[in-house]
Amino acid sequence: MGEWRYAVLVILLTLCTIASLYFGIFLGTGIAYTHLYYIPIALAAVWYQRRAIIAAAYLFGVHLILELMRQGTIDPAVLVRGEIMLLLALMLGMVSENIRRREKTTSEYQSSLLVRTAPVERRLRTRFDGFRAFVRTNTSLQRMEHDRDLHGLITALRDSDAEIRYQAASALGRLRDQGTADALKAAMYDRDPGVRWISAHALGGMGRHAVSTLLEAMKDADPEVRWRAILALAEAGGADAIDELIECLNDEDTYVRERAAIALAGIGELAITACIRALKDSRTEVRKGAVLALGISGEPSAIPQLLEFTVSEDQEIATAAERALRYQKSVMGNGWAISVIRLLKQSDTGIRRGAIRTIAHLKVKEAIPALEDLLQEGDRGLCEDVMEALNVLRRYAGYRYPRE
Repeated sequence: MGEWRYAVLVILLTLCTIASLYFGIFLGTGIAYTHLYYIPIALAAVWYQRRAIIAAAYLFGVHLILELMRQGTIDPAVLVRGEIMLLLALMLGMVSENIRRREKTTSEYQSSLLVRTAPVERRLRTRFDGFRAFVRTNTSLQRMEHDRDLHGLITALRDSDAEIRYQAASALGRLRDQGTADALKAAMYDRDPGVRWISAHALGGMGRHAVSTLLEAMKDADPEVRWRAILALAEAGGADAIDELIECLNDEDTYVRERAAIALAGIGELAITACIRALKDSRTEVRKGAVLALGISGEPSAIPQLLEFTVSEDQEIATAAERALRYQKSVMGNGWAISVIRLLKQSDTGIRRGAIRTIAHLKVKEAIPALEDLLQEGDRGLCEDVMEALNVLRRYAGYRYPRE
C-alpha cells in the first residue's frame, strides 16, 4: 500500500516541477504555478505526516532556483511563499500525526475490549445455545406429556441435563400415572436437589405406594426436599406417618417445621390427637409445632389446650399459642368466639386466664357481657386480668362504662 502512495507523490512532484519550468521559463511568470505545490504537500502530510516537509522543501527549492534563473535575484515574496509552504507542511503533518495516534489508541482499546469481552461473549453464546436447546427439548417434553408418552418421559428422567430431568419429573407428576411411580422413586436419589424436590411433589399424587420413599426423603440433606416430601406425604397418605411428621416438628429448618405442622393439620382427627399428646413433649420446637398444627386445623377441641399455653412461662410457646388461636379464629368464625366465651366458666384457672387474655388480645367484643359477669363473681385471682381485658374491649367497642 505504501509503494503506490510513494509513486503518486513522485508523479505529482514531477508534474509540479514540469509546470514550474513551463510557467517560469517559457511564460516568464513566477506566481500561478506555485498554487499547484499545495496538492502534493497536503497528500504528503496525510500519508507521511511531518515528513511532508521534505516535499515542501523540494518544491521551495525548485521555485527558488527558477526565480534566480528568471530574475537573477530573490524576491522577498518568494521567501514568504516558501515559508508558508514549509509551515503548512509542518502543521498538516502534526495534525495528521495526531489523528493517526488517536486512531491507533482507539484501535488498541477496541482490541483490548474484544479480548476482555471474548470470554463473556463465549459464555453468552453458550448459554443462548443452551437456551435454544432447552426450548426445543421443553417443547418435545410438552408434546410427550400431551401424548402421554410415559416411556419417553421416563427416559428423559435419566438425561444428563438436570433441567430436562426436572421438567420430565414435573410432567409425570401432572399425569399421575401409577406406572411411573418406580421411575419417580428412583429420581428421589438424583444428585440434583431440584430434581429430588419435584420428584417428591410428583410422588404425592401416587397414593400409599410412595409413602416409604417419601419417608426417606424427609431425611434428605436439603431442607427444600424435606419440606416438599412432607407435603407430598400428607397428600399420599400421611395418616401412616404421623409419628414421623411429629418428629419433623423438631427439624433444624423453620420452614420444614411449619410444613410439618400444616401436614399434620390436614390429616385429620388422628393427627389432632397426636398433636395434643405432643403438647407435653420435652422439646420446645415440637410443642410449638404441635400448637401451630392445632391452630391450623381449626379443631374446637384443641381450644382449651391452646388457651392454657397462652399463659405459659415459655414466651415462645405462648406466642405460638396466640398465633394458633388467631388462625383458628379466622377458620372457625363466630363459632370460635362462642367456644372461647364458654370456657370462661371453666373451673381450670389456667384455661380461664388464657381465655381472658386471648379475648383481649384478639379483641372479641362479644365477650364483654361474659367478662362483666365474671368480674361480679369477685374472683380475686382473675380480677386484674378481667379489668384489663374489659378496658381494652370497651375502648375497641367505643364505650367506657360497664352496664348497670
